[in-house]
Amino acid sequence: MFDSASYQAFSDALNELRPGWSVNDNRVDGPDGAVVRLAQRHHSLSLGHYDIEFILDATSPRPVGIWDCVGGFGSTEAERAGFAARLWSLTTAVTVLELKYSGRGDFADHYRGSEPDGFTGWHAIAGAIIGFGADASATALQQWWVANPPLPAIARALVGSLNDDSGPYGLKILFGGEGVGEVRVNGEAHDGASRAVAALPWPRLQPPAFVRSFVILVHRDPTS
Repeated sequence: MFDSASYQAFSDALNELRPGWSVNDNRVDGPDGAVVRLAQRHHSLSLGHYDIEFILDATSPRPVGIWDCVGGFGSTEAERAGFAARLWSLTTAVTVLELKYSGRGDFADHYRGSEPDGFTGWHAIAGAIIGFGADASATALQQWWVANPPLPAIARALVGSLNDDSGPYGLKILFGGEGVGEVRVNGEAHDGASRAVAALPWPRLQPPAFVRSFVILVHRDPTS
């Protein structure tokens, strides 16, 4: 399904964050039972679309996998995989590494459920906010996100969609262009949350750009 260059790109990106990753056939193995798999769960017209599962501990009797998807750009599969792996590593991998290996903020930021910029009622780990596309537009979208954190709006849109006894939940958040908004929960698009993000008053810019991040809802963290 994917050639060795794709797996190597994701392995290289992970090793830049924390050493110890290597390609093993159709997976990337990491420290302490971690495994990264590439898949094609969703139809996409893009040649550079990757669905990625990060399994926290493949040796566990009940392995937990955190799904995300990302698009890569380039004229070859190696170029597309390199772009996708880099974008995924800066936004998604950092949150999962924080969950598995740190918990101290070494890789990503933590938010309590009572913080106004966080996800109401949940302990959240948030990755970097990365823009891509036209440079000036991407920077403007990043700056808007920092000044107007979208997590509270997403939390309102997901009321009733999260089971207190389940988790962790992985949230992909992306918006840009002339009104594109996307929120995926554990790899699956959530229409209500996507509409909520698309409706936020972030600047619609030309030339277009996009911004994305990834958030893990670790467990319920009631406000106090």
